[in-house]
Amino acid sequence: MALAALLAAGGVAGAQPTNNTCAAAPTIAPGQSVQGTLAGATTTGACSCAAPGGRDVYYRLVAAAEGVHSIRLCDGQRWDSALSVHAGCAATIVNEWACDDEGCRAAGAPGFGFHGRTAVFLRSFETCIIRVAAYDPSVPPAAFTLAVDAPPPLLGACCVGGECLVVTAEQCAAAIPGGGVFLGAASSCIGAGAVIAQPSVHYGTGQPIPDGDPAGFSSSLAVSAQGEVGGVEVWLAMDHPYIGDLRVTLSHGGATMPLLARVGGGELGDQSPASGEYRFRDADGAPLWFAARTATGGAAVEPGVYRATDEHGAVQRLSGAFAGLAAAGDWTLTVADEIPLGAGILRGWGLVIRGSTGPRCGEGVGACCIGIGVCIPYTRGECELAGGVFEGADIPCQDVPGNSLGCCVANFDGVDGVTPADIFAFLSAWFAADSRADIDGDGQVLTADIGLFLSLWFNGCNVRSPGGVGACCLPPVLAGLGITCAQRGQASCLLAGGTWRGEAVPCEQSAGNPVACCRANFDAMNGVGPPDLFAYLSAWFAGLPAADVTGNGAVEIADLFAFLAAYFVGCP
Repeated sequence: MALAALLAAGGVAGAQPTNNTCAAAPTIAPGQSVQGTLAGATTTGACSCAAPGGRDVYYRLVAAAEGVHSIRLCDGQRWDSALSVHAGCAATIVNEWACDDEGCRAAGAPGFGFHGRTAVFLRSFETCIIRVAAYDPSVPPAAFTLAVDAPPPLLGACCVGGECLVVTAEQCAAAIPGGGVFLGAASSCIGAGAVIAQPSVHYGTGQPIPDGDPAGFSSSLAVSAQGEVGGVEVWLAMDHPYIGDLRVTLSHGGATMPLLARVGGGELGDQSPASGEYRFRDADGAPLWFAARTATGGAAVEPGVYRATDEHGAVQRLSGAFAGLAAAGDWTLTVADEIPLGAGILRGWGLVIRGSTGPRCGEGVGACCIGIGVCIPYTRGECELAGGVFEGADIPCQDVPGNSLGCCVANFDGVDGVTPADIFAFLSAWFAADSRADIDGDGQVLTADIGLFLSLWFNGCNVRSPGGVGACCLPPVLAGLGITCAQRGQASCLLAGGTWRGEAVPCEQSAGNPVACCRANFDAMNGVGPPDLFAYLSAWFAGLPAADVTGNGAVEIADLFAFLAAYFVGCP
């Protein structure tokens, strides 16, 4: 109601909108849309994709989760707009992250007729400023609708009862009592093994990319390797003055996946240059748009490893499109420059194709050896993610006669379970300086190995159960604003990157419950209240690491806004 009243006041003829200055920008949340107006507005900022002097108003966006946020501006009015995103106030070209021109024109209107749209990659709780402006002083005042689309949750493989589902981390946690095991954002149900093909092509001085041609230029690589695809990495070397003009896709076996898709509906989109080699693979790095937002002053987007994204800036999974297909056949890269402003060249491109190791969850639960003498019943996918060695499905962790399980160090002779015979077998190996007696793995057979072996022998075969469910503190990227606790089993929690608080520990924040999963309960006691605010402010003014809410390694004003956002949400 407060925001609506503010905007209504701004729409009064002749009155200056209260968000005409950057410092007075009201907050707009992901998933929200608001009505605004430029009537009565003056010029206080600037952007790179418009002429100076256009009226402007401002909004502050606080990210609820990490990802690409799509920002839309339209209402069918025939006015020439400029939509830009800035790191903070004052909103100028110097701190601009993204800019889009030629928005809000209705179909059939003179010019391009696109809706204004741009996108920006934000970390959890990070803030930015959205500037809505007229292209130049000649554009008359206009009403508009501003909307922000939250990034879609990242999908990944989830092991549930030996089966694999591609779902979000939260859906995986809720799949069954105790939760499934989430194998990571952008993970696949099919495992990736050794490299089976690395085809590439180089164009010497460069292959021109047709300027302003949506059909673009296509290049194919023939692969003769046998077997199924487990994972794919794509690299391309290119130069282009405006990376926002480009759409790049990879096709094979009837599947097509965008690597880099043009974000924004106006004339220019993102104006950052591209120069160098860019690699795209799953679950590694951020979308390229994160690097593009910081490429200001003509600096090129940093070459490196990025995640593939679609036309909405949403992360795409290469393994989701190609894993399980036959590797042999033509792989086709298409590069299109969709806007006739600035030509570029493709210098070369190539693939790194890994073979399939089969289903990551389909073998069922079996013994997984982790560390020294620890066995946990996991699926293959769960075991690999935990850094263990999978002994096979249906192989029990229990020490039983005839079970020569390798992760039971106490069963040194590998037969008849743990018996005194294992001590004699170990001592024989130790006196012979046999490398099998190097229990601590330091490369030497010493007295310490005897003590460690005897300790393991008296404990028998150390079997750990995934256990019952309890409070699991999840990273913000999985959990969202203020919701950082879920009921999961210990193994499921740890493998998801969370912190397990114990079996049967509740998630609810109440008086005397210091679970402290919720950022708003900063002092970890008595639920959420004013003491948390004072505790946080003390930490923030002192520059303590605990006050780094955004997790970027620095305590700054963005952390304060992020904490306040979490504080007012509370602990759901």
